[in-house]
Amino acid sequence: MEQTNSTKFHYYIIITNRENSTFNFTDSYFNRIDDRLLQSTPFFELISHLPYDIKEVNSSWITSSNKYVKEFYYIRFIQESNVDELFLSAIKNNSFGCIFILKELSLNSIAITKLIDHSKMPIVSLVDSYHPSIITLTRENTPKVALKIIQHYINVLNNLTNNNINSPFNSKGNTTIFNSLKEIDLKYLNPLTSTIDRIRGLYGFQRKNLTQRNKKPTDSQNLDVREKEADILIIKYFKRIIAEKYILLELGYIEEESFDFEDEFELQQFDITKEELLKLFTTPTSFLYEILVNKVLKKFHVLNFKTNLTLCIPSINNISVEKISDSYGLISKNYTEKYGFLEKSIYKEIIDYLVDSENYYFGVAWEKKLLNHKFESLSSHLNSIQPKTTSEIQNLICSIEAIKEQFPILVNERGKEIDFLSKMYVFFTLAQRNPYIRLRPISFKHIHSMMKTYEVTSYFENLAELNSLFDTFNNQFKNSVPQELIDLLFKHTHSITFITDLPIEWIKLNGYPINLSKKINRIPITPGNNIINHYNIISDGRTILKSQSTKVLLIDAIANDDSLKPYVLILNEQLKSLFNLSNIEFIYKKVNTKSDYIATINTIRPGILIHYGHGEYNDTDFGILIIGQEKIFAHELTQNLTWKIPFVILGSCESNFIKSSHLNIANMFLASGSTAVIGSYFYIEASYTSLFIINLMKHLVFSFKTEIEFRDFGDLIQMSHRSLYLVESMISLKNRIEDQQIHLSSKSKTILDNALKEYFKISFEKKLSLQDSYLLDKDIFKIIFSSCPILLKEYEYLVSNETILYHSRFFSTLGSPDLLEIEKDQDLIHINDLHEQIYDYSK
Repeated sequence: MEQTNSTKFHYYIIITNRENSTFNFTDSYFNRIDDRLLQSTPFFELISHLPYDIKEVNSSWITSSNKYVKEFYYIRFIQESNVDELFLSAIKNNSFGCIFILKELSLNSIAITKLIDHSKMPIVSLVDSYHPSIITLTRENTPKVALKIIQHYINVLNNLTNNNINSPFNSKGNTTIFNSLKEIDLKYLNPLTSTIDRIRGLYGFQRKNLTQRNKKPTDSQNLDVREKEADILIIKYFKRIIAEKYILLELGYIEEESFDFEDEFELQQFDITKEELLKLFTTPTSFLYEILVNKVLKKFHVLNFKTNLTLCIPSINNISVEKISDSYGLISKNYTEKYGFLEKSIYKEIIDYLVDSENYYFGVAWEKKLLNHKFESLSSHLNSIQPKTTSEIQNLICSIEAIKEQFPILVNERGKEIDFLSKMYVFFTLAQRNPYIRLRPISFKHIHSMMKTYEVTSYFENLAELNSLFDTFNNQFKNSVPQELIDLLFKHTHSITFITDLPIEWIKLNGYPINLSKKINRIPITPGNNIINHYNIISDGRTILKSQSTKVLLIDAIANDDSLKPYVLILNEQLKSLFNLSNIEFIYKKVNTKSDYIATINTIRPGILIHYGHGEYNDTDFGILIIGQEKIFAHELTQNLTWKIPFVILGSCESNFIKSSHLNIANMFLASGSTAVIGSYFYIEASYTSLFIINLMKHLVFSFKTEIEFRDFGDLIQMSHRSLYLVESMISLKNRIEDQQIHLSSKSKTILDNALKEYFKISFEKKLSLQDSYLLDKDIFKIIFSSCPILLKEYEYLVSNETILYHSRFFSTLGSPDLLEIEKDQDLIHINDLHEQIYDYSK
């Protein structure tokens, strides 16, 4: 394995030590985000104006804005205690970057004083300082501070140029001339407008003509208007990003001299000539740029350009709700037992508002007024009661008044979390110029409730209920997101990264599970600190896996007397045979204790870990792996694993359980430093677990050895889901025939057994790619079964009643599998029936 990286500007945010601090820093209640991270958001806004690397400052547009494909800003949080000699030595000769100091830190402390003495980078603080080396940052002066810092970088480049006649640096600095788009200042919209600004170049100047700010709605009617307006604006600027990235791409082809006839023909669809594009390239003007972009927007319906997208969907889990209730004393059990109406009147009104608030404007203006009315009505009602103990009622009224004071505090804390999540575009997408959309929060309360009462261990008998679970969330997503935006996601994205705690695999696009049409992955929000932890892993550089240096470790955690033992032994033999076709080192290890489990991983240091064993999520809200007769709790992984496993496959039940807290096994492997982890939401059958693992590893081996075009693990996972989607149709059909005790003739059995082989044959004849053939799966299978009425009848029954069990919705991919890249072997082999070999599941 190798890691790729490039020369980047380094941005360090110095934060207080959490331990032994005079400040009471805690994690936020809802998504468990460290207070120090929440207080750093003004620095994120400033960084959005600053360059990713020297090329941005040194080059004029378009070079300064192009060719950042999988890059991330280098931003690190450094505790004051870690500002030691080692850190100071590492930064002392670096002028390209910036240091930010959290406002609780004393600018006169020993650590900060040494930092000022050693650093050549600009230093920024949120508090006023008379020290000439420290720049004071406010919300109003952010663009001016950015300009000052950028000028510092240009001055450094000038000095390098003057002192070295052969210096490649451009002393003029970035010469972009385009206008900033930030005439609108709305938190939910800023990720899109900031990204458009970066497509156009560096922008540090004061925004002018601000037409809208984050003013909260004043009443419920006004809120509805503003919510509809928010949808319109998000769609508008998402389309603009796509249009501007398309123009930037074509200009890039001009710059690298690869612009060809096909590009010219495509531009003609928008009434854009090659001459216009050349004029924009040679003599860029904001006026001409806007003309070309608007031409694309005018005929946007014919544009086929695709980009990668990040969608952030906030939510609150059950554990957070329970902690809020307990910590703030919103409802006393005694009072609830005596006055049951209180639970609905207070608890639902306050907690449900926080949980169910599915809007962009998380304000309290009209909500506060509404709640005051509720409180007054409740207090009046209580006073009319003739209690046996007056003191209890009076205490309760006092408690209600306390709640009125606490409620705005809770709303404010939730608002800070939402603001933090909105600004994660700086970390995950800004350097790449990819769109980041923070959608309105989606309540997961009803899904939690369904999962709590529904035992998925009997999903074959309760398939209708299981599909209802999936459909409920899919409908919530569709109700929260405008259909036009969903259509744009389907047409104009390659892959979608979700930052959310929600089960995004249950979303459907164009009638199919989303992971069939798009490469998807999920970065959990809770705990919020792990978002930054995962960012730290991926921003260090992409991981390139070579077959000669990649180890695949299969850990067998099944007890010898367990009924599942044969499954793992068969899996071992199948994987051993499969990896014999490659240069990949395959290792099988049987472990009996959790200490042996941890030691095996830390010693072998695999590139890919396949865990096979039992798992569960217990009543105390901890994910568990069962190792022989012992148990490993989720938090023990982060405490004991020293090796950061790039890719983890968890062949165990409930390894990514999301009903309650975040402490499941998959989350904790991600927190331990893995780039990507696959886990299951529910109980999962051993036979399907084996099928899933074999299918994925087949794609891996053939990716290294053949011409098949899989570039990263995101490709592997998507194609595995696509192929298993077809296989599961046939598995469900065979189960249906067996359950109904239908007798098939030998001819019918042959048709059923060869259905997949025939499927690929028909797809080839219709010139359908493997990537697209799943879209016609039902039509193709009906053609295959047309000569056998009984098979056709039973298949149509499964389709019409939606009783095909698609296990792909049971699995979730956490992290960033697209950053695990595959380097093909030198000695590629050609296989005529490659697809048939990959998708032969007869064994």
